[in-house]
Amino acid sequence: MRNLVKLHQDSESLLSISDRLTKYKIESIAILEGEEKFDQLPLLVRQKELQHQERKLAKILSNADVFEYFLCRSRKLTNSTTGSWMLKKIFNKMTIKNLSILCFLSIVVFQPTHVFSQYKLIKSNEFKIDSFLPVEIIDYYSQKGIYLAYINKPENTEILLLDEDGNILVQKDLLGEGPNQSVASLNSMAFTDEGNIWIQTPFQVLLYDQNLNLKKRDKYLARTQVYLHGNMRLFSFFFQNDVPDGFSFITNPSGVDWSVDNRDFKNRNLIEIFQPEFDKQIEFAAISDREVSKQIDKSIGPLYFPIYFIDRSMNKLYLVTSFDNEITIYDLNSLRLESHIKIEHEEFKALKNSEITRNNLSTFNNIITLTARNHKILKLDNGIIILNYIREISPITYEKEKSEDPTYHHFKDPSYHRLIIFDQFKQLSGDMPMPKNGKLMINLPGNKLLFQISDPEVEEDFIGYEIYEIVKN
Repeated sequence: MRNLVKLHQDSESLLSISDRLTKYKIESIAILEGEEKFDQLPLLVRQKELQHQERKLAKILSNADVFEYFLCRSRKLTNSTTGSWMLKKIFNKMTIKNLSILCFLSIVVFQPTHVFSQYKLIKSNEFKIDSFLPVEIIDYYSQKGIYLAYINKPENTEILLLDEDGNILVQKDLLGEGPNQSVASLNSMAFTDEGNIWIQTPFQVLLYDQNLNLKKRDKYLARTQVYLHGNMRLFSFFFQNDVPDGFSFITNPSGVDWSVDNRDFKNRNLIEIFQPEFDKQIEFAAISDREVSKQIDKSIGPLYFPIYFIDRSMNKLYLVTSFDNEITIYDLNSLRLESHIKIEHEEFKALKNSEITRNNLSTFNNIITLTARNHKILKLDNGIIILNYIREISPITYEKEKSEDPTYHHFKDPSYHRLIIFDQFKQLSGDMPMPKNGKLMINLPGNKLLFQISDPEVEEDFIGYEIYEIVKN
């Protein structure tokens, strides 16, 4: 190997270019193993946006020593000769100026952990809801094509039923002291299998018909009462062992901090369910069973919380936490752990720390959390799992955004949200960006996702929604 020391500057320049090209959203490439499939590599590059980077790349790659540097680096990172063989072959078959080389090197050499399949979101439908205030869709009843949603107003929370075109069918204020209302915070809601509607408060569950008329209300006791006040979640219920008296529901809403007592949160369970038939609480899914529990410090307690989704058709719970590198799947009949799925985020710095404490998380003025975190998990058809996580923002960028918009937080900025796709055993994709100005809401039948679309630069008199299907290239 000749003069590799002098190549340091050039190689770092190439790394910098690779990082910049990633921001231009080069399509990810499925690297097909085996020499007979090598020629099938898809080459998807947005050339108009990359002409400037192409000229720099060609200059750097014109040095033969850089090619040798790549071979050395690929052997070191992949611990095999596969990267070396592929690089030799691609250099033999293509010109150095071809941008496909950059795509290949950026994936095989600089991202050597795993090569995932290529997926994309294809828009299949859209609709609009006439409203000046955000309409948050929580659930969908496929038998009648009805959405369940809410509008958070300064004085109340209104519940809505919508058709598939966004037309409002029913709209009522259910927060108050009336006979049809609740005096406490409306925390979560969902359709029943029959099309009725469950609404959960911190200490009651209320059952409504599709005209939002109250049918019954039942009290329950949770160890920690959570009040969400206009930030509703999906009500998570199931029937243990598929029998009517096995009706159970989770008392702590997904994505919400619940560690408000004085116990060390690492000794707690993540999930608490209540069974009305037996008037009892059951806890399971211990934090100490998770791989990340070895890293987390009790100082992050308020930032560490469960994020989950129940698949009632299979009675499975899909569970992740705000700081986590694994998805765990539980059988809700036995409440036992069935399996783990490893997560490989492309950008989650906190998980790389040997210890995760409040002091080593990125913040702004030691108050506002800027670190990455997992945000939402959904289960689609055919066993597909979707994880939505939020990337970290730098303090400089945050301060700039905040100066332009005092209400800004990157948790609400779609450009910092990413999707990762899994099956029941492994991760299938790398990070996927959201649709432009899109906020992930719910899953729909047919491997589809519903996104709320809101352009912060335009004030509109409607709320837009778009439906996307997940398709493998």
